[in-house]
Amino acid sequence: MMFQKIRESRLMFWSLEALIIVGLIIGLTNLSFLFKPIATFFSTLLIPFIAAGFLFYLFNRWSTGWVSSKFRAASPLR
Repeated sequence: MMFQKIRESRLMFWSLEALIIVGLIIGLTNLSFLFKPIATFFSTLLIPFIAAGFLFYLFNRWSTGWVSSKFRAASPLR
């Protein structure tokens, strides 16, 4: 009966959560050889793609507005 009450207490839950998180941090820091290539990939490829996507979204919205309406009237193709 007493052990059941301890197992269901909030202190036990949060203590176990803290131990799991600390264990994960310690375990993952020992695997740095695995995460360095992933970090290199993110820094060389992913960040420029995100920046390019943002700029495309920004200028695509801008070019479909008043700029394209001004040039559409003067275009000989339309």
